[in-house]
Amino acid sequence: MYKLIFFFIALCLSGCATTVHLVTKGYSKQEVNQFEQQLINKGFNVEINDILIPKNYPSSVIAMSPAHKPAQDLSLLKNFIHDNKLEQATELRFGQSRHYYHQGHIGLYLRHPDIKPDDAMPPYLASVGCKTGYATIAFQPDHTVEFETEIHKDGQYRLQFKQGNWLYDGNTLAITLDTNEEAHFSRRDITRETSVGVKPALLFSPITKNHFYAPLNCHFEVVFMD
Repeated sequence: MYKLIFFFIALCLSGCATTVHLVTKGYSKQEVNQFEQQLINKGFNVEINDILIPKNYPSSVIAMSPAHKPAQDLSLLKNFIHDNKLEQATELRFGQSRHYYHQGHIGLYLRHPDIKPDDAMPPYLASVGCKTGYATIAFQPDHTVEFETEIHKDGQYRLQFKQGNWLYDGNTLAITLDTNEEAHFSRRDITRETSVGVKPALLFSPITKNHFYAPLNCHFEVVFMD
């Protein structure tokens, strides 16, 4: 009987740890990995989530259920914030911007102080009616970018990739490919009809359409489903 109780306690200690959902913007992959390891060392399970930080969130946010237990989790996260010299965290104990966390789960949102909310790019943009084929653009925190384009040739589809760098000032997106070809896109706030109703979206339109790399002449968008 005692062995059974001991086994249950040991199982709970290893499997009942709180899961921290780590959401970052503007930090390098190395910095995010360091954050992850520090949280693990404090006894948390960690999941790195590649989602947008709501614009109304400050630079450091701890989001949890109002009834969250254990109580020491909050102190451990505050110590983590202090140890990394991050902005003092704002505590949210309710669903804000539709970010909800159940018992045993905490959201930790960290935006680099050099990143302004309006200057942040979503992880991906998708092409809209691109005649040269469907394309996506992936944006990384270190300001590198990758195009992935679907090419149809000889009855088969294949993917073509291009890399480069990006800059965004909240109004104009500038992309420079590794081939030194440069393109600028203007941002416009729009809405899109979806299966779950009308949702806000961002549309990026090329300022000129005479680029050698064809996808640079296309429109790209992101639809916010949350």
